[in-house]
Amino acid sequence: MNTRDTRTEEPPNRWSVVVAMGLVIFMATLDMSVVNVALPVIEDEYGVGTEASQWVILGYLLPLIAVTLPSGRYLDRAGTRATMLLSVGGFALSSVAVGLAPSLGLIIGARAAQGAFAGVLFALLPVVVTGAVRPQARGRAMAVAITLGPLGSVAGPVVGGVLVDTWGWPWIFWVNLPVALAVMYVAATRMDADGGLNSPARSLYVETAVVGFAGSAVLLGLTFAADGQLAWLGLTVVAGPALFAWYRIPGSRTTIGALRRTTVAYAHLGLAAAATANAALLFLMPFFTMRVLDMSAAETGLAILAFPAATAVVGPLAGVLTDGWGAARTAAVGSAILVAGLASLVPLSASWSAADIAWRLAVTGAGMGLFFGPNMTQLMAAAPPELVGTVGATSSLVRELGFLLGPTLVTAAWTLAGDGAAGLRVAAVVPAAIGVGAIGAAVLLLRPTRSAQVPEEASQKPMEEIR
Repeated sequence: MNTRDTRTEEPPNRWSVVVAMGLVIFMATLDMSVVNVALPVIEDEYGVGTEASQWVILGYLLPLIAVTLPSGRYLDRAGTRATMLLSVGGFALSSVAVGLAPSLGLIIGARAAQGAFAGVLFALLPVVVTGAVRPQARGRAMAVAITLGPLGSVAGPVVGGVLVDTWGWPWIFWVNLPVALAVMYVAATRMDADGGLNSPARSLYVETAVVGFAGSAVLLGLTFAADGQLAWLGLTVVAGPALFAWYRIPGSRTTIGALRRTTVAYAHLGLAAAATANAALLFLMPFFTMRVLDMSAAETGLAILAFPAATAVVGPLAGVLTDGWGAARTAAVGSAILVAGLASLVPLSASWSAADIAWRLAVTGAGMGLFFGPNMTQLMAAAPPELVGTVGATSSLVRELGFLLGPTLVTAAWTLAGDGAAGLRVAAVVPAAIGVGAIGAAVLLLRPTRSAQVPEEASQKPMEEIR
């Protein structure tokens, strides 16, 4: 007699959801850099100066930093699909509003809304990707999303330049609409209905305000310091009391408890080091190629393109290696290649050609591609099941802060070392030295360790603390 296997089958891998999440992060990352090429046009159209127009950028970044961490705790008790539909839809509508805004003030306001929804999307990335596929495919899934997302920062100036010259600056924002609609369709039809939207707890509003204040102090201090006004670095000191206030918030215990887990802590360290080194390097290279090697902007762009191209090619391979060979081993190899590439760039010889720059950047980009995805896979695998949203948000926040910190560290080193090629060579040591932190984290993750347990009060009552 034939019998039917009544065992519950594992759900299928939903690669369309993974790709959709990667595309929406690409879109949110693109909007960080795409606006740079439109600022001169916006200044002319509205009759404002650079001091005012730079708030089009800051207006996006400040709420993004403020919202990311509280969004993670919100995700721990809200439906993932419902939150994704809301955040993608809100991002699309605010993008349309930016292009339609009749004044600079309204542009900045719409950009702030964009940034807030982007903060939720960044927190959603690891949560959605981890839940979309079976455990044995998570390395490949994370590699796809992690590879697609950061390409937005590199593609931004290119895409922005074409759209501004062809159709006008509003289209750099309106182009988000069709992408968002496609992502929302995938989310609505392919993601499980795992709950609805909950009203955010009052403690989340307090946390957003406190984190936003600390993040604003750091961001504004680093932004103006990067423009050569190093006295603004003093503003970052204000973040200290704000962070202490956050530490005293009862809801912060869940976040702190998760970060005390050994694997989670080491993976965050590696992520911070890699993101900071990445941003520092890509900020420094155009100055070297254009001022020392006398390359044109086009030649510089082509040489630097080797970095994201190598990351995009190697990223999927990293996913395959993660699922078959192990995330820890793959990340360790990636970190070693990353630091080797960064070290090869330290001499910054005036005799180098574009090809000399390109192959070194390709090695560095390959290392980055082999490190980011496996590192994130380890991080999310180690996250407590009830705190995947929180850990996803902390990883996004660490990555964003690394991208902001890198250029400032390079600028400070360059300023102290003096102008010219000699100063640039000193500054080139910064990303290489920071990259060593990624190796350290990867080596620590290779060691068999017993994850620190989340404190009992944080693990047993995470929901009560955020209500």
